[in-house]
Order: sequence, then structure tokens, then C-alpha cells
Amino acid sequence: MTAIGESSSTAQAMPRQAMPRVVWLGLIIAIVLDTGVQLCWKGAVLAAPDNATFIQTILATAAQPLFWAALVMYGLQFLNWMRVLSHADLSFAQPITALSYVSVGACSIMFLHESITPVRALGTLLILLGVWFISQTSHKTTNLPIGDGITGDASLNLKEIAQEVAGGY
Repeated sequence: MTAIGESSSTAQAMPRQAMPRVVWLGLIIAIVLDTGVQLCWKGAVLAAPDNATFIQTILATAAQPLFWAALVMYGLQFLNWMRVLSHADLSFAQPITALSYVSVGACSIMFLHESITPVRALGTLLILLGVWFISQTSHKTTNLPIGDGITGDASLNLKEIAQEVAGGY
């Protein structure tokens, strides 16, 4: 039995390929944009009074330029992410962007004067370790067709997943 998404011909380990610069650059941009978005959200929400209702908080936040900056960055994130995924597996790229948890934590300490408990620091170290493990794998596993003859650069074969799921019950 092969893993979900693997055909029997691709079940053996794939050799690690050199990651194209576009993937590394795109992942760095994704981390930077996500960090910026989170800081902008927090900055925009801080403008709302402490005793504001939910609706008042939304209105006060929407009136902040940082709120609009966050929305622009989300749009840029979307465009960047489409480019990254056209060159790398989702199962590789998404976990790498977990580095934004680390950068948001660091920026929260530096700019928002938040403190990090030992448990949060340990969690951050575990994220770094997980990202390191994933970065040691190939960024792209195969170029299998997906669905019913729809070709794409993905290791996902929907028919095989459906068969695996149905066979498991």
C-alpha cells in the first residue's frame, strides 16, 4: 500500500532537487508579508477603545490606515503564493511559512513590547526544528496529472486519494 497521493511507480523516495531561487524568494516574501499583515492587524485594532463593543472595534479598526495596508498585503500574499505553488509542493511550502510565527513573535517583542514565556519560546524552537526538517526534503515530488486527465505540477492524484479513503472504511 502506498501513501495517499502516491502512485505505486512514485512510492520510492524522490531525490532532493535544488530549490529554484523563485521558490526561496517567494517563501521569504510570504513570511515577510504575513508578518507585516499580523503587525498591521494588531496596530489597527489597538486604535479601538478598550471598552468598545464588537461593532465599534470593527469600525474603529476599518478606519485605520494599517487596516488597509493589511488588506493590500493580503492581496500581494495571494499573488506571491500562486507563484510559489506553481514551483513547489503545498506540503513543502506551507510548513516553511510557519517561520512567520517566529518572526511575528520576535516583532511582537521588539515593536509591541510583548513578553514571551518559556513555553512560547519552546514552541518557537519546535517550529524552527520542524521547518528545518521540512527544508531538508525535496520542494517538488512529482509532476503527476491530477483528476481526470487534468495535468498540473502536483503530486496529488484525486482518484487515488478517493480510493485510499474509501478503502479505509
